[in-house]
Amino acid sequence: MMIGLGACGYRPPTFSVPGPSELTTRVRALLSSDDESAAEYRRARVELEEMGPEIDTVLVALAYDPTARAVVRANALMLLADRRSHAALSTLRWTLLTSREEIMRAAAVMGLHRLAPDSPEADNAVRGALSDPSRLVRLNALQGMDVQDATMIRELVRRERDPQVHFVARQLLALFEARGAPLANDPGGLYRTTLFQGESGLVYRPNAGPPQARIVSGRLDLDSGNGRLLPLADDVEMVRDVLPAFFSLDRSAVVLESARSILIRDLETRETIFVGPGVAPRPIPFTNAIVFLRQSPEGPRTTADGTELRYDVLRVEFTGENLRRIGELRVLARPDRFGYASPVRWMTVGETGDGWVLRVDGEPIFQRSHMFEIQEPAEDAEAS
Repeated sequence: MMIGLGACGYRPPTFSVPGPSELTTRVRALLSSDDESAAEYRRARVELEEMGPEIDTVLVALAYDPTARAVVRANALMLLADRRSHAALSTLRWTLLTSREEIMRAAAVMGLHRLAPDSPEADNAVRGALSDPSRLVRLNALQGMDVQDATMIRELVRRERDPQVHFVARQLLALFEARGAPLANDPGGLYRTTLFQGESGLVYRPNAGPPQARIVSGRLDLDSGNGRLLPLADDVEMVRDVLPAFFSLDRSAVVLESARSILIRDLETRETIFVGPGVAPRPIPFTNAIVFLRQSPEGPRTTADGTELRYDVLRVEFTGENLRRIGELRVLARPDRFGYASPVRWMTVGETGDGWVLRVDGEPIFQRSHMFEIQEPAEDAEAS
């Protein structure tokens, strides 16, 4: 179900338009500069960002000034977001909802992206922009999507008629499925990963019988695109429709979990690398490495709310080399949630400003900087 911006009950932001002043003139000049050199752009941005809160009223007024050039109004919106102005959210949402100009709605979406990590209202507005009639606005909205938006993106893929938007949406959906987004089953009960024409895909066939608390076991096959299925593994468990399997970056191998062990299947040689005991493999963003979890020797601990499960966090390359422990995490399995399954079975991996993060139900459970990938010596993590 798509989330809209609904105008009902929503009031436009209020502001007082400043009269002609040296500040207004200076801000307008900086925002409308035709000098596109990097040095001049940085100089103008620094000057604007160092101005005090009195600039916010000027920026809001410029954003709504019909006599100002479009580039000035769009830049004013972006600067409001960058400054985290108290007027930013209301101004950006109102612009996205009411503006007839594509460039203004597109700028509003980009500004809302900057606010979304700390604002559910901004995040909701960005999602609503997926229904905008403008291709540019929809593309800008897709730039801010994350794993939790996979269901919404899947709906967009089904209805989107613009080839460019459709292509980008499918790319994102395939990426997010690998990072832990749930799959959708087809009328025949099979689960298939998103793929493009000519590509291979993964097909999951649940065993017969009703699923218990959204936990199913089944067989994983490779669909080579010519109607033939290559068996990859039996005893593959899926919880909450999250498939613990994905392709390497070059699609030459498949990483999967079978019988609570991590395997890497080379699609060219048909060889299988046994990495070791573990669950919940996920690709580490922008690397040739995998993260997965292995239950700690300390074992589970019973609490008043459920069972605390402790895991070692391990990293290994797609080749099966350089296996090492990089940390630990704890989660709580509850008897009233999905058959007492461990929450790591529906864990997702996402990007951060300087690295990546593992999340369960949107909450971080483990975070790591890419700097550690360079600086930290390997720690032995051979299977026991």
